[in-house]
Amino acid sequence: MKGRFHYLTIMSMFLAYFIAIIFNSDFWGNLLSPVVTGIAAYYVYKGYVKSAKIRTMKVAGIFFFASIAAWVICDVAWAAYDMILHIDPEEMALTTYGYSLTNLFFVIWLIISGIQELKRWNMVQVLVDTVAISINCLILIWVFFLNKDMQNVLLLQSDVVSGFSVLLDFIIMIWTFIWYFSIRKGKIPHYMKYAPLGAIIFVVMDLIYYYQYFYTIYDPNSLLDGGYVLGLGLLGYSGYLKVYSKAEITTEFENRGGRNKGILLIIAPLLLVIFKGLQVDYLLMMVLTILLHYVFSNITQKNIFRDELLEKELQLNAKLERKVAERTKELNALLDQDVVTGLKSRRCFLRELRQILDSSEKEAHLILFYIDLNRYKMIKTMFGNFVGEQVLKEVGESLSDYFHGKNALLASYGEDVYVIVLQGRYTYDEGEEIAAGIIEECSRIYHVDGYDIRVTLNAGIAIYPTDASSKSELIRHADIAMSEARKNGFNKVQSFDEELEKIVSNKNRIEILLKRACFDDEFT
Repeated sequence: MKGRFHYLTIMSMFLAYFIAIIFNSDFWGNLLSPVVTGIAAYYVYKGYVKSAKIRTMKVAGIFFFASIAAWVICDVAWAAYDMILHIDPEEMALTTYGYSLTNLFFVIWLIISGIQELKRWNMVQVLVDTVAISINCLILIWVFFLNKDMQNVLLLQSDVVSGFSVLLDFIIMIWTFIWYFSIRKGKIPHYMKYAPLGAIIFVVMDLIYYYQYFYTIYDPNSLLDGGYVLGLGLLGYSGYLKVYSKAEITTEFENRGGRNKGILLIIAPLLLVIFKGLQVDYLLMMVLTILLHYVFSNITQKNIFRDELLEKELQLNAKLERKVAERTKELNALLDQDVVTGLKSRRCFLRELRQILDSSEKEAHLILFYIDLNRYKMIKTMFGNFVGEQVLKEVGESLSDYFHGKNALLASYGEDVYVIVLQGRYTYDEGEEIAAGIIEECSRIYHVDGYDIRVTLNAGIAIYPTDASSKSELIRHADIAMSEARKNGFNKVQSFDEELEKIVSNKNRIEILLKRACFDDEFT
């Protein structure tokens, strides 16, 4: 409701001003012009300065506001000179040159905000658009404004401020067209459509003013001044919409994509033909410029599209590599866990044992327990694989509970074998005491799937580096000790010693000799 009231008030003021200039009323024209442009400056401040979230855009908005505020100050001075002091405003420096500050501040606003836009744009396409638009605008200015006469150029040079203002007008026109024509991606919010329209109207009015100024035919409070106010009013209206509409405040645009507004360049030769007739040389130059712009734009967009595809391919490859790495990590995690017991797998145990041995100091000691579950094959045969695996799992849980809170490396080393590694200086007696505790904890009756199953264990012990110089030797010697314990019955513990190594080696040697003797017919 508040926004609607403001809108009606603004429209009423604009209507009153345009009625005044239609009837050539200097009094009301001088009085209402600074009021109307002041309202425009107010909404530019609210929309582009106060509501700006980014510091750079706030600074740009300050210059945008300053450009219209400078016009308001000059309008107030003009009215004071004319109505109060009764001095010809056109003879005063403030009103003669002060209006040029609007052009200067406006260009600074375009430069600051444009730099932010150009960071996201393809610079080759910007260059192609700039050359084409500049050539067409220069031809129009040469024909319409300078009348194809170099004397007019020299006339501009004689008045530095006026010539500089015309140059600024040209920059505003070029950048506004580049910004509009180059947007190929991103929907332009409603409020932003009025800003370039207001800028172009202002520039056209300014060029007409300087034309009349040099030929001394300017008439204050004429329709030309109305055009100025209309352009500034549209700039203010864009700020009004930004404040009171629900349009997106921060919008990003790109100059790459399928939409090619460059075809609108055809408007330039049409204007030339309509207002100046068939001027073949300039017309051919414009048409050639438009054709070259079309060709180079297509080439540039194809290169951009190719680069986008390459970038997407690189992103997909990177994404695929991340997925592979994540999947590999998941698979490694699965491989590092025994499927049946949930303990660490043999693969994981060997890797971590190697890491311990590689990172340990020379004086570090380890003790390894090699635990075998007796009669496991018989349990599977009698009760089935499921029951057998549940027994393995429950024994593994018992071992986990027993070593909970202790720095123990516990793993399932084979179908019915568990291995435990403890770091530290342990004697054989201490190891046998720990093994006895393990057997007492785990050797009991397990209730699985309605069956009562008695479990017994045997344990072999080997110490590093006393009994072995490598991980494989340590495990093998613990296995030998466990096998010796099994010979002595169930729930037995055996530590490794050199005599066991000799007995096993001698037994293996006899078995090999016996097989060889049978093969050579040396045994009866």
